[in-house]
Amino acid sequence: MQPPKPGRVLIIDDDPDAIYLLERVLAKEDHEIRHASTLEDALRAVDSGQVDLILLDLHLSGFSGFELLEIIRADEDLSDEKPYIPVVIVTSSTETEYKVRGLDLGADDYIVKPFDRLELRARVRSMLRLRYALHELSLAAMTDPLTGLYNRRFSMSRLQEEIDREKRYSHGLTAAMCDIDYFKKVNDDHGHLAGDFVLQRFANVLREISRTTDVVGRYGGEEFLLVLPETDLTHARMYCERLRTKLQDEVIEFEGSEIRVTVSIGAAQFSPEKHAGIQQFIEQADQNLYAAKRGGRNKVVA
Repeated sequence: MQPPKPGRVLIIDDDPDAIYLLERVLAKEDHEIRHASTLEDALRAVDSGQVDLILLDLHLSGFSGFELLEIIRADEDLSDEKPYIPVVIVTSSTETEYKVRGLDLGADDYIVKPFDRLELRARVRSMLRLRYALHELSLAAMTDPLTGLYNRRFSMSRLQEEIDREKRYSHGLTAAMCDIDYFKKVNDDHGHLAGDFVLQRFANVLREISRTTDVVGRYGGEEFLLVLPETDLTHARMYCERLRTKLQDEVIEFEGSEIRVTVSIGAAQFSPEKHAGIQQFIEQADQNLYAAKRGGRNKVVA
């Protein structure tokens, strides 16, 4: 498995000569190089999400490489927002205690200066393959394989995070449950491959109208969960109506057949007074979904 090109490498060092040498060595393989010499700049670069690999010196002005390594490893969670970033210590320290401490704190490799250029490039390639493999693994763990949307477990985890945030800031949080109407009839009339294709097309519609801050996931079967942060019920209803209308007007072509489907949606706004937790919140959205279905389907109840 090859890493994506170019790899985005962050050099954390305060020696201009060392930075220049590393840049020269890595430029041979077209890696995108950034560097930081202060703790603040290093953390800002890591938090940007634009780093695939860190080359870290241990002896830095004002802070220790060990200190930064502890912060980085304490803050990551193998999610899409905070993916695992391999760290290679590149230092002049040869003492065993330094190597052991660095590896125990979460470094993935340890290279002693002066280094062999070919070996450094090979280790960088190896670490980028690790980064890519772990990223693919984390994506697989949180996405639904058919639609590419978040899966139920990850969607519920993100919903809980948004509930916790809403309790602190009260900016408005709405959740919506969506269910494709008469989906069994699609499978019966056109086959399960057609049903899968309809789910994928619906997922595309969700992506088209959702914001980057929204959490869009497949809850199960033909049911989907939308988490809309900083959105009150009035704006959530407008969002859901836009989704309902767009799907209603969509003509899904599959193997010479034209398939039309509609969606029923139940939305609820989180309230600490009404909802003791995530389960009560989801149940209210679900009750509104069933009210939409009882009311004739192809309807939004909020």
